[in-house]
Amino acid sequence: MRLALIFLLLAALPACAEDIAKALTGHKVIYAEPGSTDDRPVWQEWAADGTTRTGGGGLLDRKSGHWKVEKGRYCDMFGLSEEWTCWKVSFPAKGRIRFWQIPRDMGDMLFHRDLKGFFAG
Repeated sequence: MRLALIFLLLAALPACAEDIAKALTGHKVIYAEPGSTDDRPVWQEWAADGTTRTGGGGLLDRKSGHWKVEKGRYCDMFGLSEEWTCWKVSFPAKGRIRFWQIPRDMGDMLFHRDLKGFFAG
């Protein structure tokens, strides 16, 4: 019982930079629960050249940007933004990923985002 609890706690810890980059590069994450009935869930994919794109959902969910992993955090930047948005990343279960937004200012604190998803394929 204790060993299982320790394993669950370790699985929820943020991942190291190398693990994050390896997990994302060339992959696609669907931001929905597996088996969701949403016929157009939001998704995101990451290329090795540092570009990323999203789709699914509505028109505002389709965008292209850049990504990097720095100091153990995943960071992305979309559209006309000149500021990186950074996230803590964990892998709570096999094939699952969770992003916690790291607030930059009061606005981020008020409109905090937490994204949960699963790897496609």
